[in-house]
Amino acid sequence: MYKRTKFTRIRIKILQFFELVILPIAISGLIMLFLFWISIDLLGVRFSSWEQMAVILIVIILLIGGIIFEFSRIVIKRILHYPTLDFFEKIFKKLFKK
Repeated sequence: MYKRTKFTRIRIKILQFFELVILPIAISGLIMLFLFWISIDLLGVRFSSWEQMAVILIVIILLIGGIIFEFSRIVIKRILHYPTLDFFEKIFKKLFKK
């Protein structure tokens, strides 16, 4: 009987780790890659050297990436814990209420 609860607790910890760490990192990484592609390709941003590009990217990743990470973490929590339609209905009510 203890083995069942032990494996259930381990499974819950693994799911929480994926929910709170892995998925937000993956989603924020994709968003940052998309923003980098837009800035390089569409806006025509050019760097004078690799060092300048690395420093600018690190600063952008630390500042904007942290905000995107926390936002994606909140959205993932709400999507996984609430039925999807209820979540989107609440968002649209808040948007159109103002």
